[in-house]
Amino acid sequence: MNDLVRIAVYGIAVPLPIATALAWGAVHFAKRGLPCISALFQVLAITIPMPIAFLLINGTPSEAWERLAFLTAVGAIAGIIVVALPHRIWRDIVVFLVTAALVTLALWPAVQPESSWLLRLAPGLGSSVLALVLIRIAVRLPGITPALALWAAAIGSGLAVVLMGQPPMGGAIAPIGASMLMLALANRWLKPKQDPNPNSNETQMPAIGATIHPAPLVAATPPVVSTVAIAWMYMKVTGTNYNLWLPLLASFAVVAVSVSCLPPLSKAKPALRGTVAVVLVFIISLGAVGLMASRDTDSDADDPYSDLPDFMSYPID
Repeated sequence: MNDLVRIAVYGIAVPLPIATALAWGAVHFAKRGLPCISALFQVLAITIPMPIAFLLINGTPSEAWERLAFLTAVGAIAGIIVVALPHRIWRDIVVFLVTAALVTLALWPAVQPESSWLLRLAPGLGSSVLALVLIRIAVRLPGITPALALWAAAIGSGLAVVLMGQPPMGGAIAPIGASMLMLALANRWLKPKQDPNPNSNETQMPAIGATIHPAPLVAATPPVVSTVAIAWMYMKVTGTNYNLWLPLLASFAVVAVSVSCLPPLSKAKPALRGTVAVVLVFIISLGAVGLMASRDTDSDADDPYSDLPDFMSYPID
């Protein structure tokens, strides 16, 4: 089977119904007045399809599959923390520390050979920082815009990983796009059961139940950011003409969605704000991939797999 066809089938077509079922499960519980369970289903819509897709793409379990499974588990843990703890600054600190520590621990065998501590800690710190930013964005911009922005950034991140000679790992990021699209479609119905008591002063944090929760956005960051970082570290075996910041730019492009909070765009209609923000994320994310391609002049480009470890080689049909 052709590489692109394999990724399209196993990375998008197969995860799509799984993500759809979990997204509508989130809708079901939101309508029953159970926003926390709804949020957990949103997290599952992100974390379950990815390892399934990667296993199907690779054919058999491997070291790379186990690494992605660990990253997906870290994302699930971070998402559950966001759902379980009250919306306070110390909750965000816990998310940051737990994500950074668990990602670093999961990837330590791969990052330990790096001479620089900054590179060793880059996947964990990058995942943690982006998780905190996405929490803020989701609270400030409740609705489908952050989910679509992460979908755009995930597309760029997946292409960046593929460009770095690792189609199976890049294809494994594809389910995030499918899941985010399904959550965006379900957003209209992610509304909590109305409180029958009109005098109730109880309020919920923005985006709990009433829209897409920040938790699935947080759950997606460890596999997206860390997979890109690890792909770059292994690409150094064959040589690269760009630093780690360039492929990570494809992932962090999602931050550009915050432009919709700035004047004069903040006064525009929601549909226009969202469209401009997502298009900007696409431009930055795909622009980073294009810049990577223009700088990648390695003489071994004809055989990008020649010097890669066995576990990163593509399975033979």
